Amino acid sequence: MLSTMGESCSPTYTPTERPEKICFHSPSLISPLVSLSEFAAAYLRGHNNPDKRHFFHNQHAAEPFNHHGLQRDTNAIMNLRDKRLAGLVPGGEVVAALVVEADTQNNGFNYEIRAVDWRA
Repeated sequence: MLSTMGESCSPTYTPTERPEKICFHSPSLISPLVSLSEFAAAYLRGHNNPDKRHFFHNQHAAEPFNHHGLQRDTNAIMNLRDKRLAGLVPGGEVVAALVVEADTQNNGFNYEIRAVDWRA
């Protein structure tokens, strides 16, 4: 690329500024040195372990690892349930179904429960 004055805009490098090595990281899935079973085993090991999931993403998948997990108090949600048996819909034969809508976000867990009567 040339500037308006006709001089080159590309920077000049001296040998001391050039890197000695240039590396790249490719996924182990395409490597002939790593078996598919080793790749799959690393994925499964990382399923419930955050440290092993981090290792899988960085070493096998060649992706940056972003931790999106958030510890939530499940007891607070479980304390909201009532004493009805599973499968029993409240409403005394007036409610036909319950519709549940749930969404998790970074700042909380949003849910909505609606009852639909037989006339709907």
